[in-house]
Amino acid sequence: MIDSSVVLVAGDGRWLSPRRVTVSASENSPYWQADITLGGEEEFLQLETGEQLTLTMCGYTFSLRLDERGENAQGPAGRTWSAKALSPVAWLDTPYALSGDISFLAGTTAKEAVESLLGSVVTLAWSLPDWTLPTAGLAFTSATPLAAARSIVEAIGGLLESRPDGSVVARRRYRVAPADFTSAVPDVNLYDSEATVRSTSTINVEIVNRLTIGNGGASDSSSDRIEFEADTNPLSGTVRAWPSPWRPVSLVHTGRPSVSITPKGIRVWEIEETVEFKDGAARLSTPAQALLEVTWLHTDLGGVLLDGDTLTASYGLGYSLAKVRYSTRAYVWAVADDQVEEVQFLLEDADE
Repeated sequence: MIDSSVVLVAGDGRWLSPRRVTVSASENSPYWQADITLGGEEEFLQLETGEQLTLTMCGYTFSLRLDERGENAQGPAGRTWSAKALSPVAWLDTPYALSGDISFLAGTTAKEAVESLLGSVVTLAWSLPDWTLPTAGLAFTSATPLAAARSIVEAIGGLLESRPDGSVVARRRYRVAPADFTSAVPDVNLYDSEATVRSTSTINVEIVNRLTIGNGGASDSSSDRIEFEADTNPLSGTVRAWPSPWRPVSLVHTGRPSVSITPKGIRVWEIEETVEFKDGAARLSTPAQALLEVTWLHTDLGGVLLDGDTLTASYGLGYSLAKVRYSTRAYVWAVADDQVEEVQFLLEDADE
């Protein structure tokens, strides 16, 4: 919507001048999304990821945080700057929140568990029957706080939904029980005849062979690594990539045109794990950027050298266990599809 009532203010009180704003939310998403065309390059440069934004339009005030910003240049006179903002609860999910093991003691209620997962980031309104978690307790493995909260709410047929002010409500997915469908009075009736706009088009997909030419020798090789982690919604997930050697890359796919890829930038985090040294060498579960700490749990095999995901001890071909802490970095993309299918993701060297 574009009119004089649209107001966009940054967290420090700066008034911005958006050229276009689209705000949307879907049934399966726990947050609002605002797609914004900014007024100029100065606004683009001043905004930082995670910054608070307040958007007023159509009589509503939306509390948002900046998720990403972009620039599109089509010649000197064809430059535009854009930004995408999400409700604050999105910062409790990947890529902004790390996955981990989460557990609750027996006797905890569902509302108490969800409130503790959302923490101080958002306030929760509970509009569901509350229940006590199983007597054996409840545990999640490798889950973000938002993913765990959604699983608890969805267990009783509910969903988490952001309000414009940034708070979250846990409500019934269907406001009328199936047994009452025939007697319920609808607020609005929509029929096929009211679909006033319909379009159909065919898409020609370019299929080409790709040839990479380098100036290295025949012994040079690349060992890129790609991982996919599915969301609770099976049609979306996260792709992480560790290019080796590290270099600018982009993600492409071999699926249908409806497959979407949204860059989330480069993520850096720390990992701690126990590794087994055999013949003086060990393998990490994830390619490392830097080795931060090594604690020998058995025989001390001396200093340790890092090469990608391989560790080599300086004292020769011994055997031992070690607890290691290291940092890793990866490119992150959010991917989604509109139907279940097998999709191949590939890394492509980006233009520098």
